Amino acid sequence: EGPTLSAYVSYVRKGFWSSLLYSFGAYDLDSQRNPGLGLPVASGSTNSYVNAVQYNTGYNFRFQNNTFVTGPFIGIDYLHGSVDAYSETGGGIAALAYGEQTFESLVTRVGWSASKKIDAEWATITPQIRLSYERQNLKNNGTSVSLINAPFSVSGGNQSPGQDYVVFGSGVNFEFTPEFSMLLGYQVQMFRSNMESHFGSVRFGYKF
Repeated sequence: EGPTLSAYVSYVRKGFWSSLLYSFGAYDLDSQRNPGLGLPVASGSTNSYVNAVQYNTGYNFRFQNNTFVTGPFIGIDYLHGSVDAYSETGGGIAALAYGEQTFESLVTRVGWSASKKIDAEWATITPQIRLSYERQNLKNNGTSVSLINAPFSVSGGNQSPGQDYVVFGSGVNFEFTPEFSMLLGYQVQMFRSNMESHFGSVRFGYKF
């Protein structure tokens, strides 16, 4: 857990649009591990810092009096982060010490999106769908782990879970008033080797 600060800028001209997002996060990480064999639980605590930049651009085609919008988009995401070194407490002779770890990600994407605005008595409803092909272009670095009570360490190798995959996203935006809105979102990564992820969100917005 921890705070995230973000800055966002966008540009729109007729059907063309472009957006740039930067964010910085500082997080407190806690862990608990059961070594087994009757040993006590090992606990750890450390800090993580993440810098991320996301750029997207595309073109929208508008139909049905601008209520149906669809078009292609491309984007690139870059992320760099670090996790401070830490040693577990407890755990008896199985307590571990973890070395500092850095990680980075460079994701490129190309896809298509569509949305339809529907006017209801109680809100303006806008369902949205998007489908994209994405590629992870970098590998994560490994880390070193050692037993606190033993004079040797082990280094973990690089990890690269599926370089190419497909992302499907959907959402529904409810604009109750010109100032107040709610967005429900869902996203899934598919066809990625040894990995699948799902993400759901609920966002509220209020314009001053």
